Amino acid sequence: GNGVDMVTIVGHKFGAPKGIACLYVKPLCFVGGGGSNNEQQSLMQQPRNYMLLGGGQEGGQRAGTENVPYIVAMGTAADILMEQKEFGDMQWQQNAHWMKAMRYRLYKRLVAGLGDDVVRDNGPARHFDRLPNTLSVGLKGINASE
Repeated sequence: GNGVDMVTIVGHKFGAPKGIACLYVKPLCFVGGGGSNNEQQSLMQQPRNYMLLGGGQEGGQRAGTENVPYIVAMGTAADILMEQKEFGDMQWQQNAHWMKAMRYRLYKRLVAGLGDDVVRDNGPARHFDRLPNTLSVGLKGINASE
């Protein structure tokens, strides 16, 4: 397996409307032995503090009515992306390379402007494990919860 327990897929990142996403949760993710690290997984429990209360949509995991047109749009955007890939259209790869370069440029400018003692890169140590369009940094002395 790929070691993934949970993944959020955000539709507008690949052509669907803003406001639609999906969450993959590996079966048995919240019980021992179901995840990528058995020792840690045995300590995990099903979360009980939900942010949304109400109906039993999504198997009782969340409340709210599904946005069917946006769900269909996300599926269609995924289909289009796969068709482009299938027919040799590598625009998505060019876009990924460009976004990766822009992410690196932004990080370098933050470090140049604020100092490497102030800017902390929160991303994975291995740069090829990162999303090309996402940069996460911490700033010394800044508490994100304030």
